[in-house]
Amino acid sequence: MNISEFAKPVTAKKLNESLAKRFGKRIALESFTLAQLHNARNKLRTRLSQIEMNESFSSVVESDEYQKSKLFLDVLNAEISERADISEGEMPAGLKKHMEKKNKKDKMKVLNCAECNKSFVSNKRKKYCSDECLKQKKLAYWREFYQKNKEYKKNWVENNHMKVTINKWKLRGLNSDDYESDDYESIYYLVMSTENCEGCGCKLTDNKPRTSTSRCMDHDHETGLFRAVLCLVCNSKQPRQPRQKVATNLKNSIFKNKVI
Repeated sequence: MNISEFAKPVTAKKLNESLAKRFGKRIALESFTLAQLHNARNKLRTRLSQIEMNESFSSVVESDEYQKSKLFLDVLNAEISERADISEGEMPAGLKKHMEKKNKKDKMKVLNCAECNKSFVSNKRKKYCSDECLKQKKLAYWREFYQKNKEYKKNWVENNHMKVTINKWKLRGLNSDDYESDDYESIYYLVMSTENCEGCGCKLTDNKPRTSTSRCMDHDHETGLFRAVLCLVCNSKQPRQPRQKVATNLKNSIFKNKVI
Protein backbone atom coordinates (compact mmCIF):
# COMPACT_ATOMS: atom_id res chain seq x y z
CA MET A 1 0.00 0.00 0.00
CA ASN A 2 1.31 3.44 -0.90
CA ILE A 3 1.58 6.20 1.71
CA SER A 4 -0.57 8.51 -0.47
CA GLU A 5 -3.51 6.13 -0.11
CA PHE A 6 -3.78 6.87 3.63
CA ALA A 7 -4.83 10.46 2.83
CA LYS A 8 -7.77 9.37 0.65
CA PRO A 9 -11.15 9.46 2.49
CA VAL A 10 -12.82 6.10 2.94
CA THR A 11 -16.29 6.26 1.37
CA ALA A 12 -19.32 4.10 2.04
CA LYS A 13 -19.04 2.71 -1.51
CA LYS A 14 -15.50 1.42 -0.90
CA LEU A 15 -16.41 -0.07 2.48
CA ASN A 16 -19.42 -1.77 0.89
CA GLU A 17 -17.14 -3.32 -1.75
CA SER A 18 -14.81 -4.60 0.99
CA LEU A 19 -17.81 -6.11 2.77
CA ALA A 20 -18.86 -7.90 -0.42
CA LYS A 21 -15.34 -9.26 -1.07
CA ARG A 22 -14.83 -10.52 2.48
CA PHE A 23 -18.27 -11.86 3.45
CA GLY A 24 -20.11 -12.09 0.11
CA LYS A 25 -22.83 -9.61 1.11
CA ARG A 26 -23.47 -6.02 0.12
CA ILE A 27 -25.81 -3.41 1.70
CA ALA A 28 -28.26 -1.76 -0.73
CA LEU A 29 -27.72 1.69 0.76
CA GLU A 30 -29.77 3.54 -1.89
CA SER A 31 -32.95 1.69 -0.85
CA PHE A 32 -32.87 3.03 2.74
CA THR A 33 -33.77 6.47 4.04
CA LEU A 34 -31.56 8.40 6.44
CA ALA A 35 -33.91 7.65 9.35
CA GLN A 36 -33.79 3.91 8.59
CA LEU A 37 -29.98 3.98 8.49
CA HIS A 38 -29.89 5.71 11.91
CA ASN A 39 -32.24 3.09 13.36
CA ALA A 40 -30.17 0.19 11.98
CA ARG A 41 -26.93 1.73 13.29
CA ASN A 42 -28.36 2.09 16.81
CA LYS A 43 -29.47 -1.54 16.89
CA LEU A 44 -26.08 -2.71 15.61
CA ARG A 45 -24.24 -0.63 18.20
CA THR A 46 -26.33 -2.17 20.99
CA ARG A 47 -25.63 -5.72 19.79
CA LEU A 48 -21.87 -5.11 19.45
CA SER A 49 -21.63 -3.55 22.89
CA GLN A 50 -23.37 -6.60 24.45
CA ILE A 51 -20.92 -8.95 22.69
CA GLU A 52 -17.92 -6.92 23.91
CA MET A 53 -19.23 -6.95 27.52
CA ASN A 54 -20.06 -10.66 27.70
CA GLU A 55 -17.26 -12.22 25.63
CA SER A 56 -13.49 -12.28 26.14
CA PHE A 57 -11.13 -10.29 23.93
CA SER A 58 -9.70 -13.31 22.13
CA SER A 59 -13.10 -14.76 21.33
CA VAL A 60 -14.34 -11.41 20.05
CA VAL A 61 -11.31 -10.95 17.76
CA GLU A 62 -11.61 -14.46 16.35
CA SER A 63 -15.42 -14.25 15.80
CA ASP A 64 -16.39 -13.78 12.15
CA GLU A 65 -19.87 -12.66 13.17
CA TYR A 66 -18.41 -9.83 15.25
CA GLN A 67 -16.05 -8.73 12.44
CA LYS A 68 -18.90 -8.80 9.96
CA SER A 69 -21.13 -6.67 12.23
CA LYS A 70 -18.26 -4.26 12.81
CA LEU A 71 -17.76 -3.76 9.08
CA PHE A 72 -21.53 -3.34 8.67
CA LEU A 73 -21.38 -0.54 11.25
CA ASP A 74 -18.51 1.18 9.44
CA VAL A 75 -20.49 1.16 6.18
CA LEU A 76 -23.55 2.65 7.91
CA ASN A 77 -21.48 5.35 9.64
CA ALA A 78 -19.83 6.39 6.35
CA GLU A 79 -23.17 6.55 4.49
CA ILE A 80 -24.85 8.58 7.26
CA SER A 81 -21.91 10.99 7.33
CA GLU A 82 -22.02 11.52 3.55
CA ARG A 83 -25.77 12.12 3.52
CA ALA A 84 -25.49 14.54 6.43
CA ASP A 85 -22.92 16.62 4.51
CA ILE A 86 -25.31 16.93 1.54
CA SER A 87 -28.28 17.87 3.74
CA GLU A 88 -26.21 20.60 5.48
CA GLY A 89 -25.69 22.43 2.19
CA GLU A 90 -22.97 20.62 0.24
CA MET A 91 -24.37 20.05 -3.27
CA PRO A 92 -23.61 17.05 -5.45
CA ALA A 93 -21.12 17.76 -8.23
CA GLY A 94 -23.73 17.66 -11.03
CA LEU A 95 -26.17 20.00 -9.25
CA LYS A 96 -23.37 22.38 -8.30
CA LYS A 97 -22.23 22.60 -11.94
CA HIS A 98 -25.82 23.28 -13.09
CA MET A 99 -26.28 26.10 -10.54
CA GLU A 100 -22.98 27.72 -11.52
CA LYS A 101 -24.01 27.67 -15.18
CA LYS A 102 -27.41 29.21 -14.34
CA ASN A 103 -25.90 31.98 -12.18
CA LYS A 104 -23.42 32.80 -14.93
CA LYS A 105 -26.27 33.04 -17.45
CA ASP A 106 -28.34 35.36 -15.21
CA LYS A 107 -25.41 37.52 -14.15
CA MET A 108 -26.21 41.23 -14.28
CA LYS A 109 -24.29 43.33 -16.80
CA VAL A 110 -24.04 46.96 -17.86
CA LEU A 111 -25.74 47.29 -21.26
CA ASN A 112 -26.79 50.05 -23.65
CA CYS A 113 -30.47 50.54 -24.52
CA ALA A 114 -31.22 49.62 -28.14
CA GLU A 115 -33.55 52.64 -28.47
CA CYS A 116 -32.07 55.60 -26.51
CA ASN A 117 -28.50 54.22 -26.08
CA LYS A 118 -28.69 54.87 -22.33
CA SER A 119 -26.60 52.61 -20.04
CA PHE A 120 -28.50 50.34 -17.63
CA VAL A 121 -27.84 47.25 -15.50
CA SER A 122 -29.63 44.05 -16.53
CA ASN A 123 -29.07 40.54 -17.82
CA LYS A 124 -28.23 39.98 -21.49
CA ARG A 125 -31.80 39.01 -22.41
CA LYS A 126 -33.11 42.57 -21.86
CA LYS A 127 -32.45 45.12 -24.62
CA TYR A 128 -34.40 48.19 -23.45
CA CYS A 129 -33.94 50.31 -20.34
CA SER A 130 -37.68 50.99 -19.82
CA ASP A 131 -41.15 50.11 -21.10
CA GLU A 132 -41.34 53.51 -22.81
CA CYS A 133 -38.31 52.71 -24.97
CA LEU A 134 -39.83 49.36 -25.88
CA LYS A 135 -43.09 51.10 -26.80
CA GLN A 136 -41.29 53.62 -29.03
CA LYS A 137 -39.42 50.80 -30.75
CA LYS A 138 -42.67 48.99 -31.51
CA LEU A 139 -44.29 52.18 -32.82
CA ALA A 140 -41.32 52.81 -35.11
CA TYR A 141 -41.53 49.23 -36.37
CA TRP A 142 -45.23 49.50 -37.22
CA ARG A 143 -44.75 52.89 -38.90
CA GLU A 144 -42.08 51.37 -41.14
CA PHE A 145 -44.25 48.30 -41.73
CA TYR A 146 -47.21 50.49 -42.73
CA GLN A 147 -45.12 52.52 -45.17
CA LYS A 148 -43.73 49.38 -46.79
CA ASN A 149 -47.20 47.80 -47.12
CA LYS A 150 -49.23 50.94 -47.81
CA GLU A 151 -49.80 50.10 -51.46
CA TYR A 152 -50.64 46.48 -50.66
CA LYS A 153 -53.21 47.57 -48.04
CA LYS A 154 -54.78 50.03 -50.47
CA ASN A 155 -55.18 47.34 -53.13
CA TRP A 156 -56.55 44.87 -50.60
CA VAL A 157 -59.22 47.35 -49.42
CA GLU A 158 -60.26 48.01 -53.04
CA ASN A 159 -60.50 44.30 -53.82
CA ASN A 160 -62.47 43.58 -50.62
CA HIS A 161 -64.67 46.68 -50.60
CA MET A 162 -67.86 44.83 -49.58
CA LYS A 163 -66.20 43.06 -46.64
CA VAL A 164 -64.56 46.28 -45.36
CA THR A 165 -67.75 48.33 -45.76
CA ILE A 166 -69.96 45.79 -43.97
CA ASN A 167 -67.48 45.59 -41.06
CA LYS A 168 -67.58 49.40 -40.73
CA TRP A 169 -71.38 49.34 -40.70
CA LYS A 170 -71.41 46.69 -37.99
CA LEU A 171 -69.08 48.80 -35.84
CA ARG A 172 -71.46 51.75 -36.26
CA GLY A 173 -74.37 49.63 -35.00
CA LEU A 174 -76.09 48.28 -38.11
CA ASN A 175 -78.25 45.29 -37.25
CA SER A 176 -79.99 42.89 -39.65
CA ASP A 177 -81.47 40.53 -37.03
CA ASP A 178 -85.00 41.70 -37.87
CA TYR A 179 -84.67 40.27 -41.39
CA GLU A 180 -83.52 36.99 -42.82
CA SER A 181 -80.02 35.68 -42.10
CA ASP A 182 -76.96 37.36 -43.68
CA ASP A 183 -78.82 40.36 -45.06
CA TYR A 184 -75.75 42.61 -44.80
CA GLU A 185 -74.77 41.75 -48.38
CA SER A 186 -78.26 42.66 -49.61
CA ILE A 187 -78.04 46.01 -47.82
CA TYR A 188 -74.61 46.57 -49.38
CA TYR A 189 -75.90 45.89 -52.92
CA LEU A 190 -78.91 48.16 -52.32
CA VAL A 191 -76.71 51.04 -51.08
CA MET A 192 -74.20 50.67 -53.92
CA SER A 193 -76.89 50.40 -56.63
CA THR A 194 -78.89 53.47 -55.50
CA GLU A 195 -78.03 56.44 -57.73
CA ASN A 196 -80.05 59.27 -56.11
CA CYS A 197 -80.47 60.38 -52.51
CA GLU A 198 -83.81 59.26 -51.09
CA GLY A 199 -84.02 62.51 -49.10
CA CYS A 200 -83.25 65.35 -51.52
CA GLY A 201 -82.89 63.50 -54.83
CA CYS A 202 -79.32 64.63 -55.62
CA LYS A 203 -76.98 62.30 -57.52
CA LEU A 204 -74.82 60.26 -55.14
CA THR A 205 -71.02 60.02 -55.53
CA ASP A 206 -68.26 57.83 -54.11
CA ASN A 207 -65.50 60.45 -54.11
CA LYS A 208 -62.71 60.57 -51.52
CA PRO A 209 -62.41 62.69 -49.48
CA ARG A 210 -66.14 62.75 -48.79
CA THR A 211 -68.27 65.58 -50.19
CA SER A 212 -71.85 66.78 -49.61
CA THR A 213 -73.14 64.24 -52.15
CA SER A 214 -71.24 61.23 -50.81
CA ARG A 215 -73.22 58.02 -50.50
CA CYS A 216 -74.32 57.18 -46.91
CA MET A 217 -76.14 54.26 -45.35
CA ASP A 218 -78.69 55.60 -42.85
CA HIS A 219 -79.86 53.40 -39.96
CA ASP A 220 -81.86 53.76 -36.76
CA HIS A 221 -79.42 54.33 -33.90
CA GLU A 222 -81.80 52.81 -31.35
CA THR A 223 -82.75 49.57 -33.12
CA GLY A 224 -79.79 49.37 -35.53
CA LEU A 225 -82.11 48.71 -38.50
CA PHE A 226 -81.38 50.00 -42.00
CA ARG A 227 -83.61 52.92 -43.12
CA ALA A 228 -82.48 54.58 -46.36
CA VAL A 229 -79.66 55.60 -48.73
CA LEU A 230 -78.89 59.32 -48.29
CA CYS A 231 -76.32 61.91 -49.20
CA LEU A 232 -73.97 63.24 -46.53
CA VAL A 233 -76.03 66.42 -46.02
CA CYS A 234 -79.35 64.61 -45.49
CA ASN A 235 -77.70 62.04 -43.26
CA SER A 236 -76.25 64.81 -41.05
CA LYS A 237 -79.46 66.81 -40.59
CA GLN A 238 -80.66 67.34 -37.03
CA PRO A 239 -82.92 66.52 -35.35
CA ARG A 240 -83.01 63.06 -36.85
CA GLN A 241 -86.62 61.95 -37.17
CA PRO A 242 -87.42 58.24 -37.50
CA ARG A 243 -88.46 57.43 -41.07
CA GLN A 244 -91.28 55.00 -41.81
CA LYS A 245 -90.54 53.79 -45.33
CA VAL A 246 -91.07 50.55 -47.19
CA ALA A 247 -88.13 49.50 -49.33
CA THR A 248 -89.25 48.15 -52.68
CA ASN A 249 -86.12 48.43 -54.81
CA LEU A 250 -84.22 45.43 -53.41
CA LYS A 251 -83.42 42.92 -56.11
CA ASN A 252 -84.38 39.87 -54.02
CA SER A 253 -87.21 41.75 -52.20
CA ILE A 254 -86.19 40.54 -48.74
CA PHE A 255 -87.28 43.92 -47.32
CA LYS A 256 -90.57 43.94 -49.17
CA ASN A 257 -93.58 44.90 -46.99
CA LYS A 258 -91.27 45.47 -43.98
CA VAL A 259 -91.22 48.82 -42.21
CA ILE A 260 -87.64 50.15 -41.95
